[in-house]
Amino acid sequence: MIENAIEEEKKKGECKFFIIEAAILLETGYQAICDEIWVVTTKESLRRQRLKESRGYSEEKITAIMKEQMPDEEFIKYADFVIENNESLENVKRKLDLLLV
Repeated sequence: MIENAIEEEKKKGECKFFIIEAAILLETGYQAICDEIWVVTTKESLRRQRLKESRGYSEEKITAIMKEQMPDEEFIKYADFVIENNESLENVKRKLDLLLV
């Protein structure tokens, strides 16, 4: 589905780039269609807090989800850019603005 959507947009010629957001990008093989891989990392304690607040997840569910994901250290080995998201959303937006120039 993702590859079809990208091809359709390429035909239109209106998009300069595509962003695929996926927690398990490497595990599912999507790096094969990516020119660059950007990894957004967050301290585990903050990630857990955000998942509880935004999605209402229990500690058990968060642990199960994280167990299925590749550790950040491993993911970073494949990264072209690493963005730390331990602060405010505004800080992350500033970092993205610098990278998207």
